[in-house]
Amino acid sequence: GVNYLRFTLNERVQHWWLVACFGTLVASGFALRFGWSVPGLPPSTGALVRAWMHRTAALAMLLGGVYHIGYLALTARGRALARA
Repeated sequence: GVNYLRFTLNERVQHWWLVACFGTLVASGFALRFGWSVPGLPPSTGALVRAWMHRTAALAMLLGGVYHIGYLALTARGRALARA
């Protein structure tokens, strides 16, 4: 088959950054809401650590989203992808 570039490295990094932030928000949000331990962290990790983890992931996702919207609005390739 013919190989072609669908997404650039920048676009793939944006995608996986937002996916990782979303997954972290889900895990830490459920941990906060239901008092669960966060996967990968010791069960003794307190609510304060889970709350900061959640806030940090939220900020990282917000920054990633702003970058993504800027990419779509301010680059020719981004505008072409948005139109498509």
